[in-house]
Amino acid sequence: MTTYGSITAYMCAERLHWTPLPDSSAVTSPLFDYYDPTPFADPDNFKILRNDWPYGSSEPNISHLIVWSKSRIPTDADSGLPTLESRQLIEAFVEQTFVKRLEMEGPHARERVGDIPEDIIREWTGEKEGHL
Repeated sequence: MTTYGSITAYMCAERLHWTPLPDSSAVTSPLFDYYDPTPFADPDNFKILRNDWPYGSSEPNISHLIVWSKSRIPTDADSGLPTLESRQLIEAFVEQTFVKRLEMEGPHARERVGDIPEDIIREWTGEKEGHL
């Protein structure tokens, strides 16, 4: 990590291939140019990646994905949690991107969320076959 200085800098350079704006700082965190300020509104403003550091899950049939967004997701100033509008945007994105896609696999796909076929994971993440 010494080459990059932080995990965030590594992720931006190597995994996301996004260049932070020059006025980014430790206070603002990385800022990026985006096409639409509404989170998830433009597919060029977000990326779905496998999480390089999953949270203690060693089950072989579990794929931990993370969605990175160039546009900021508004949060409550006091709690730091997503605002009601942000939660609605996130829920709609999850429903449209993941849930509906899994429902195409059959009526029990939502119950088998840990057994998502690799071709669907690659579809979401844009990974090439053979990349893990």
